[in-house]
Amino acid sequence: SGPDSIETGAVLPPRTLALSVGTQEGDQGLAAGTGRQFYGGTVRMRGKAGPEYGFALHVYDDPPAAEIAGSGDNITMLTFGPAVKYQYASTDHTIFAVKASAEIIVFTAPFLGTSGGPDRENPVAALQFPTTHALSDRLQMHTNIGAVAFPRTVNTHEFYGTFYHVGGGASWALARRISLYSH
Repeated sequence: SGPDSIETGAVLPPRTLALSVGTQEGDQGLAAGTGRQFYGGTVRMRGKAGPEYGFALHVYDDPPAAEIAGSGDNITMLTFGPAVKYQYASTDHTIFAVKASAEIIVFTAPFLGTSGGPDRENPVAALQFPTTHALSDRLQMHTNIGAVAFPRTVNTHEFYGTFYHVGGGASWALARRISLYSH
């Protein structure tokens, strides 16, 4: 599996514990929406066989690039929750998996009325079907089809609801423990 930004079809090798901590930075002057700095980490583990289990925590706490509904106040978002990933099929060159996660999103935004008010915590669920195809020993292509269910409204304000996605990327192994990812 790759870093948090790309989901692959591979599960961890048996008896493995993987920890990751990182940040995703955006252009401070031209950021679309509010996604300028995300910080987070994951713990993933796999026993002797079977599925991979994980837990993720992500934090965002910055003002929006431009006012939203007349407010330029900080938006704070905290997400955390478990995930399970199962590799259900493979061939010589392709790996197929399914991943399900359930998270809580704690959202504090003045324009949604959630600064200390109701509807601050909401459930989020995701179902993904990542696939990895090995083009060589070092180069892999990844695709991911999935759905994410956010609340439709937060304090009567329209929110994301359910959306579907298709994504792709590539990874290139420079050495046994060093890879480059693109998505």
